[in-house]
Amino acid sequence: MWDWWKYKREIASLDRWERKERAAFDKRVAVAKREKTKPPDEGEIVSLVWMIDELRNGVITKQLIKEANALYVPTPKINDPAWEEGSSSPRRYLTVAAAAALRASIREERNQRWQFWELRVKVIGLLLTGLTGAVGTLIGLVAVLYK
Repeated sequence: MWDWWKYKREIASLDRWERKERAAFDKRVAVAKREKTKPPDEGEIVSLVWMIDELRNGVITKQLIKEANALYVPTPKINDPAWEEGSSSPRRYLTVAAAAALRASIREERNQRWQFWELRVKVIGLLLTGLTGAVGTLIGLVAVLYK
C-alpha cells in the first residue's frame, strides 16, 4: 500500500516540477516581450520537459514492474525491444506499447483472481440469506408452538 502512495507522490512531484518550470519559462517570455528583448530559447524548456517525461516514464515503469512481480505476471526481458534508453536520463523505461500491454496483463490477472473469489462470495451470501430465512421461520414456529 505504501508503494502506491510513494508512486503517486513521485508522479505529483514531477508534475509540480514541470508546471513550475513551464510557468517560469512563460514568465521569462512575457518579460522579454514587455521589454522587447530576445525571448529565451524554446529548446531549453523542451529539453527540460523531455527529461521530466523520461523520469516520469521511469517511475511508471518501476511501479508497473513491481505490480507485475507481485502478481507473477511475466515482464519484458531487459534486452527486449520493449525497453527504451533515456536520452537525457540514465534510466531505462518501457515503451508506450509495452507499458500498455503489461498494464493489460496485470488487469487480466487481477480480474481472474477476483473472479475466483467472486463466485465463492456470492455462494456464501446466498447460503447466509437462506440460513437467515430458515432461522427466522424456525423462531416463528417455536413462538407459535409455545403460545
